[in-house]
Amino acid sequence: MLLLVDDEPALLELGRRFIERDGRYAVEVALSGEEALSLLEAGHFIAIVSDYEMPGLTGIELLQRIRTAGIATPFIIFTGRGREEVAMEALNSGASYYLQKGGDARAQFGELLHLVDQAVRTAEAERTARVSTGAYRTIFEYSGAASVILEHNTRIALVNSAFERLSGYRRDELVGSTRFFDFVAEEDRERLLGYHRSRRIDPGQVPVQYEFRFRDREGREHLVATTVGMIPGTQRSVVSLIDVTVRSGDEKGSEPQNEGERLPRESLPAQGMDPDRRQSEMALLRANEKLNLLSSITRHDIQNQLTLLAGYLDLARDDCHEPVVRSYLNGIRQASDAIARQIAFTKIYQDIGVRSARWHRVREVAEQAAGSIAPGELRVEVAVGDLEVHADPLFERVIENLVENTIRHGRSATRIRFSCAPLESGLVILAEDDGVGVRAEEKEWIFERGFGRNTGFGLFLAREILGITGITIQETGTPGNGARFEITVPEGRYRFPVEGHPGGIDTS
Repeated sequence: MLLLVDDEPALLELGRRFIERDGRYAVEVALSGEEALSLLEAGHFIAIVSDYEMPGLTGIELLQRIRTAGIATPFIIFTGRGREEVAMEALNSGASYYLQKGGDARAQFGELLHLVDQAVRTAEAERTARVSTGAYRTIFEYSGAASVILEHNTRIALVNSAFERLSGYRRDELVGSTRFFDFVAEEDRERLLGYHRSRRIDPGQVPVQYEFRFRDREGREHLVATTVGMIPGTQRSVVSLIDVTVRSGDEKGSEPQNEGERLPRESLPAQGMDPDRRQSEMALLRANEKLNLLSSITRHDIQNQLTLLAGYLDLARDDCHEPVVRSYLNGIRQASDAIARQIAFTKIYQDIGVRSARWHRVREVAEQAAGSIAPGELRVEVAVGDLEVHADPLFERVIENLVENTIRHGRSATRIRFSCAPLESGLVILAEDDGVGVRAEEKEWIFERGFGRNTGFGLFLAREILGITGITIQETGTPGNGARFEITVPEGRYRFPVEGHPGGIDTS
């Protein structure tokens, strides 16, 4: 029996219909966290699926109460709230998975059932299998690398002596109480958290080896080469770290990020700022926070209603055999999909410029975009050396959009190539494909909101995201010979952390 918890009766009924139609699970429903606790006292459930935002107990508070009571039932947060902090809070509180509502109802409930199956299998495996701690301790101590075992909620389960030396903490200060991502530099944290979550759903879509900035007890940064793998039959992962800071520079070594390269956090008021101006800026900040909160709550409610609309439309189409009526239902579905895309756009646009800009390693961003968007469809070549760009946290979406654009509009395109070159003042990143290119009269229009055959938001958002840190984008290709996007990065917004690499020169 599967327990479904949501304060929307219509969503509970829709969820019950889709899940029980599949035939794998019977469903019990609860309209609140308190009702769910009462049902748990009366019986056993194979898994729990709960909304996040509910009156009374929230989904996270329900999860925490269940875990405090010693109940290890798999728990999935299923919500319209898509904030990064909600996902982190869910995982840290012991959730098995986090799934965002929205989109095609049939596909969404199919994904939910897949996660339930996976969570149930994992729970059963963990009940019957015990990891040999002694064997892992031996491997750790003699591997030569700083090694750590992580729980699915990112807490540290085991470390070796090399990790103690790298972090500056004793083993008893780390195990069971410390989150691994507390050691990850803020600029890299969101990327690594994405890897951590995705690895537990589809390990093949996540890189096994990569680099990031590790901060020790004293706040010093180390550039570390990392290898990560899952422990079979569990939700634990093994992380091995090798400090490559010395190898990244000359023989004497160099820090991966020099003090002179750090840009000030633009959200902080300057020392000695006029008190009235500072008070005005703080008032503006609070007003923006309230507007964002209102927007988030409104969007959450609209997404719930769209999920209901899409779900019942699918059910109606399955039961309707009249061609004319089915055509009407299809038209309604297309309209609801368009509304959903508009709502998704408001979420992305709201997030632009909200968080401080951070450094992005362009090679890793492009390779990740290739793996998630164009596996097998397009050859993605990256020739940017160790270039890093200081941009809004949504910079990844810009690169993803350029890859997606080539697939959707390049027609005959078989590859896209990212490279970079120095300018008199700054640097240019080039994204060039071998497709049909962009017509001369459309070169500026493509950056307008609503242009195009898909959502019409991609390149518009790309220009807005880049503009936050003074970066510009334009299309300069020759029609018929492929698209060529030039991303111009001003001085102070790019760097090559590895000394010896000629800035902006093709090093591939």
